[in-house]
Formats: sequence, C-alpha cells, structure tokens
Amino acid sequence: ADADADADADADADADADADADVPLYMVERGQLSWQDAETQAARFTSGSATSHLAVAQTQADIDTLASMVTFGGGNLWLGGEQDSSGDWWWVTGEPIATTNWAPGEPNSSDERYLEMWGTGIPTWAPGSWNDSVAEQGWNQGFVTQLDVPVVYNEDNGHYYARVTGDFRTWAEANMLASGSRYGDLRGHLL
Repeated sequence: ADADADADADADADADADADADVPLYMVERGQLSWQDAETQAARFTSGSATSHLAVAQTQADIDTLASMVTFGGGNLWLGGEQDSSGDWWWVTGEPIATTNWAPGEPNSSDERYLEMWGTGIPTWAPGSWNDSVAEQGWNQGFVTQLDVPVVYNEDNGHYYARVTGDFRTWAEANMLASGSRYGDLRGHLL
C-alpha cells in the first residue's frame, strides 16, 4: 500500500530556511542486502522531480550526519560509493568522492569495490568510518537512503516538512523510516 511519510523535525524558530536548502534528507533502512539490492531499494522513492538513491556525502557536514546515524541504525550500513576499474571512487550520482571518512588503512583492496560505513560494535574503527567491501558482505545491517525532495520550513511553528511517497507495506514501516530520517542534525517522525 502507498502511504505518505511526512518527516517533521523541530527547529529553532529563528532558523533560516535558505541556509539549509541543500541539506540532504537521509533515512536508515534495515535488512541484510547486497550493495546492488540496497541501491535498487534506495531508488524506490523516485517519482516526478523527487529522486532517491544510496546516500552520498559531498561535505564534512554530510559525513558527520551520516556517522551520527550509525548508532541509531546499529550495524554496518551501505552508502552510495563505488570503485571503478581504474581504482577511482565515485558516488552513485556521478560525482567523484572527494571528501572522505576512510578508516585507517582503507580503502585497501581493488576487489572490495563498494562503500560501507562501519557500525557500532566494530572494535578496530570508529563508528561512522568508511570501509571498502565486497557487494555481498554478510554483516551489513542495512543502508542509508538519500531523498532529494523539497524540504519546507514553516516559520509559524519552527518545523521542517518533507513529503515522501513510496511503496510502504505498513504504517509501522513508514513510521520506522520516518523516525530513522535525519535532516542535518534533526530527527524525523510521521505526522
């Protein structure tokens, strides 16, 4: 069944809507999937001018937001980075990966071509640091979807709103996705 998930996050009443115009909306999604299957799942919210894909981090602020989601999400999470045959790393959106958060010694293998973010419980690296991985890693517990949808700031109540339409199977699934969403340092929920 289709359902609309409106991500609403409390914000300072004096916040400047234009200052956050380019802040991505991220959602943690659960499930042990290959990188390719996660990429397909992440794209399911694309319709009209709204697009969705595995998360990309263009800035240090994006990296910090994604890293903060690991403790919320638990295990390792797929991000939208892939290594090409020449060894260069690219985002699924076509841009080269310039700002990084690689764990010490990573990336370390031309056979590990997909970007994952370390979760909690990995004693060697800090949660949120990056690792190159094979597509079928069994310890990945999910992925991060980035929604490129309009986010509107309501000056009257100091809240941000985003309308996300997708193929949600249940209200509980829509609620889980909304509560796992982040807009900058703000958390989302259903309306």
